[in-house]
Amino acid sequence: MEIKTGTGWREAADWLGTCRGTVFLLGRTDTGKSTLARYLVYELLRKGKSVALVDGDVGQSILAIPGTIAMKAFSISDDLKMPEPDSIFFVGTANPVKRIGLVIEGMSRMVAAARRRKVHTVIVDTTGLVDGGLGRTLKFAEINAVRPDAIIALQMHEELEHILARVCVDATRVFRFRPSVHIRKRRGGTRKVYRRRKIKEYFRDAETIHIRLGGLELRYGKELISLKDFDMPRGTLLGLNRGDMTVSIGLFEKVQDHNSLCVRARPAKGPLRIDRVLIGDPAC
Repeated sequence: MEIKTGTGWREAADWLGTCRGTVFLLGRTDTGKSTLARYLVYELLRKGKSVALVDGDVGQSILAIPGTIAMKAFSISDDLKMPEPDSIFFVGTANPVKRIGLVIEGMSRMVAAARRRKVHTVIVDTTGLVDGGLGRTLKFAEINAVRPDAIIALQMHEELEHILARVCVDATRVFRFRPSVHIRKRRGGTRKVYRRRKIKEYFRDAETIHIRLGGLELRYGKELISLKDFDMPRGTLLGLNRGDMTVSIGLFEKVQDHNSLCVRARPAKGPLRIDRVLIGDPAC
């Protein structure tokens, strides 16, 4: 696996190899957070350390599809060949501003799931929303929920200092690196193409399933809704949940006979036992 590294990346990997804990990646869009995350996973596995990746970038997810926060634990290098996440939390939108509360909840739940694996290191990748009041609020809340042992800040100048100045405490090691010169900036259109491709790949082998509405809880964000009062277009992303746990992702097709949802979903290994459906944005 060849990754073109940035300045300081090996220093961070060496430190993480000797210090057990959680590292939080912070930076604007196109600063190389996801590339750094992959590098750290690879280097820690090479050092014989177990590691879990929490992919909190709801817009440009590498583990799952847009609109989700996912977690995968790795113990050997062969695990890198199987990118399927171990756990998924459905947020329902690629725009974190629309559902900040769910982003925070999902981040907290996925980090907790990673820590239950007793891995040496938990790596938390995040969105590029760091500017202004919204970015500061989101990152404060995420860092407070995660309580990382280290933060790696990728910044060109001092654009992250308004966040770091408030979260730097004695118990948190902070690395400040400039973005790698090898990182290519993606235009908005490129990001949309990436999201479409990820969704298309996820649903490639999907089949139509029927979910009975009787006893089913429907939520839009955190709000309970009734389908008769809600206009849901075909192709809307759905989180298929058992309680708070997302067990699959679906694409809405239609309501059939007023008593069941027709949904495109990947084949399940066993009964889904869905009791909650979370309604997201239309698939882009």
